[in-house]
Amino acid sequence: MEQQVLLSAQELLAHLESIKNKDEVCLRTPIQVFVANIINQTLFGFSYKYDKCERLMSVVDEITEVFKELKASKLTLIGQAFPAIYRLPFVGYMAKDRIHNMLSGTRRLIIEDCERALKSYSPDQEPECLVQAAAINELQRRANIVQQNATHRTVKETSVGGFKIPADTLVLGDIHHVLGYSPIYKDAHEFRPERFLMDDGITANTEAVEQLCPFSIGKRQCAGEALARVELFIGVVTLLQHYKIEPAKAHPIDLEPIPAVALFPKEQPLRLVPLTH
Repeated sequence: MEQQVLLSAQELLAHLESIKNKDEVCLRTPIQVFVANIINQTLFGFSYKYDKCERLMSVVDEITEVFKELKASKLTLIGQAFPAIYRLPFVGYMAKDRIHNMLSGTRRLIIEDCERALKSYSPDQEPECLVQAAAINELQRRANIVQQNATHRTVKETSVGGFKIPADTLVLGDIHHVLGYSPIYKDAHEFRPERFLMDDGITANTEAVEQLCPFSIGKRQCAGEALARVELFIGVVTLLQHYKIEPAKAHPIDLEPIPAVALFPKEQPLRLVPLTH
């Protein structure tokens, strides 16, 4: 799995190198293709070319619109999903007989590949690059796009932090609040990677690391966390090894997200300055 991420990262670098005008580059599409190619190559044996990715990006754009519609609607998530799902182009493509014949086999392959990926990697395998790891942790904390966790229900009476919660209570965890307002992260509105290191600058701050939960926690945490961690580390480090990333001239960075079911970052041009080695 790590080799596939490395290969996709090299393809991303080749694409960025081919861009003539690096003074105004939007990284949204390249990063989408970088991540999608890892999954597509692993599960289905194919990948998209960066100059021929219209089909992929059309699906991404339609899914984004669905999430925006869900946020604007007063209906529940499931109730609005079915009227909005017509926007997804692959739904019209897959007729009922294709769904019946393909889904069981596809589901089995996805489960097998996900299990293989999870077994092939663990956080303990990450290299000892604590400064880079601290920066990536702070990126996940500060740029978290998940507002709320999946819905849960208590099956018996319990207590959390001294508060009693009756049985059969709907529980909704607020990941965004934990990452943005926890007392563990002082001055949480500031981007400070050093908060994940001790005063010596070389030892991990375990309290801050343990509080970080961008993939949720417990039995319902994200099944793709292992793959996402590899993609983040290799993708970010690879980019920073080859480019200095700056705001484009006359285009100040706007970090205010687009509110929806998820917090989408705004598209904005960046200046890529190649580094000499």
